[in-house]
Amino acid sequence: MAISPLREPKPRSRNFAALQNATKLVTLAREKRRRRSLRKRLDEEIRLELASAVWQSGADDEPAAHVTFDEARAFCQWAGGALPTDKQWVAAAYTEQRAQP
Repeated sequence: MAISPLREPKPRSRNFAALQNATKLVTLAREKRRRRSLRKRLDEEIRLELASAVWQSGADDEPAAHVTFDEARAFCQWAGGALPTDKQWVAAAYTEQRAQP
């Protein structure tokens, strides 16, 4: 059974920001940040987590991070692709593609 190759829709921060701007998507990380920012006191661990949850921090070529499975799926569909199937993932991760070592 042939497995189609993976198509990478470039899930970079700038591309994910384009999805967010086009669809008004509010990511779970951003929503958590909003909710937690209402608290008067945050411990250091939460502050560090929140600081790293901003994927639009100016690193446009960095991979998009702090997105959920559903957000990743929405990005792939918006970009005209899809998340890899289990078979595609296994083939890409574990199948040796070269003829010789």
